[in-house]
Amino acid sequence: MRLRVPPLEPRMVVVDGKPVRMAERSTAYAVSVDDRPPSSLEVSNERERYELASGLDPAEPHVVRVVREVEAFAGVHELLGVELGAGGHFLPPRAPALRIEVVGDSITCGYGVIGESPRCPFTFATERASAAYGARLGRALDADVTTVCWSGRGVVRNYDGSTNGTMPELYEQAVPTDPPVPWSFAAAARADAVVVNLGTNDFLGGAGRPLDLAAFEEAYVRFLRRVREREPNAFVLVTTSPMLKAEPSPSGPGTVQELARATLGRVVARRTEEGDRRIELVPLDGDATAQNQGCDGHPNGADNARIAERLERVIRARLAP
Repeated sequence: MRLRVPPLEPRMVVVDGKPVRMAERSTAYAVSVDDRPPSSLEVSNERERYELASGLDPAEPHVVRVVREVEAFAGVHELLGVELGAGGHFLPPRAPALRIEVVGDSITCGYGVIGESPRCPFTFATERASAAYGARLGRALDADVTTVCWSGRGVVRNYDGSTNGTMPELYEQAVPTDPPVPWSFAAAARADAVVVNLGTNDFLGGAGRPLDLAAFEEAYVRFLRRVREREPNAFVLVTTSPMLKAEPSPSGPGTVQELARATLGRVVARRTEEGDRRIELVPLDGDATAQNQGCDGHPNGADNARIAERLERVIRARLAP
């Protein structure tokens, strides 16, 4: 694989509202060849050519899958090409059984998914898209999965309280550069299912300031209208957050978990009243103990597996032939 990667210089970034000093100079890709277990490939600006596989039987077809493990603020990577050995040629890809789009925040990106405990901070080394629930769901359902995610972003406000660059804005972009490159929805294949896992940063962020629930509800409904406009036939699954706990909420009576579920319930009910019959609320609330937490309290591999299994059951029930 020939890949152009921008340099990662030591710098301070804000991740989920926290300043983090990033000193890593490489990021990872997951490489799967046929049925072999995936391996991790470190990439950096120091080289452009990376060996993905060797010693393959030239008489047999082979499938190579390459997944970028880290999210967009690690920089824009350019795939320059894939080189084959002498006599090799590309075969048409096998059509997947399903196409799934997942829209979310750090949970969806795989933030800290391979971290050892809630005490570890954000690093590129512990973020793994291939271990997040979206990729697990794709493997379970033989589906192509498109992930649209960014840590710390919300529907109406981000974790740091800012209101620019929320996920409804990023949803429209292919590359989040300045100026951004818009995504061509017309040229993209249609999804069979869309999973929307947002609201964690709206409810937990804002430096403790109450969330304007009416504004959040209205923005979420408006975003789901946009999703339906772009995906007219998809089954839309709106999920609750596995990171919201049964603790008092500054935004209203009840716990954060209860308030979020009730608000999302109203969002889905409004879309149903507007005529959307292919939408459903899927609770993903879990046992928020250290046993199933990765870095900064994000779901670890075990909890991502639980989330994927829950979504798999729903999608199989709704999209069974």
